Amino acid sequence: MGNESQVKIKFIGTGSAKVNPKRFFTSFILSNSNTNILIDCGDGISRKLYELEIDLNSIENILITHLHPDHFTGIASLLVQMKLLKRTKRINIFLHKNLSEFLEKFLKRVYLFKERFPFEYEIISYNFDDKIEIGNKFNFLAKPNSHLDKYDNSFNNNYDYLVSPSFLFEVNNKKIYPELCIRNSQRGKKIIDIFKQSLNPSSSFWLNG
Repeated sequence: MGNESQVKIKFIGTGSAKVNPKRFFTSFILSNSNTNILIDCGDGISRKLYELEIDLNSIENILITHLHPDHFTGIASLLVQMKLLKRTKRINIFLHKNLSEFLEKFLKRVYLFKERFPFEYEIISYNFDDKIEIGNKFNFLAKPNSHLDKYDNSFNNNYDYLVSPSFLFEVNNKKIYPELCIRNSQRGKKIIDIFKQSLNPSSSFWLNG
């Protein structure tokens, strides 16, 4: 994948949930020399990757941030295309623990039975504040944001799958994170400060500055 110290971000799409012929739904690939991860896979992700001449079988991990259709509904067709391309290498699919059971059932409902795949796909759940290792010098940590609060307030907190994280990635000792946190009482605070509240200053995940 290139220089060992290099961190690459390849944008697949930068659009909103509204279909735009010039901008695909938000999605990108984050990679270093050891591994890579596709963040979000909305409807049509397989075709868009093909248009960008990205080998589907080169993708090693997938992270689904939440369950709005423009962020996850392409996962089934993507796995099917990988199967048709005779993939053999395992792929990991990361998502919050409250969403993992839904995804397991969803893939079964569309007949993507693990037993019939030539490669292993593994759904790996995480919780907020867990440090998740993706590969060598590649990990992430999730914090809740307010993206789904409008639903949460409407249904009196009855749905545990109303989770939407912001992520801090650490790749080759470089930190990648959104600029602002918009979660309730912490609205407008720099997300760097929110992460600092729960991270050990002596850990490799601590953010300076």
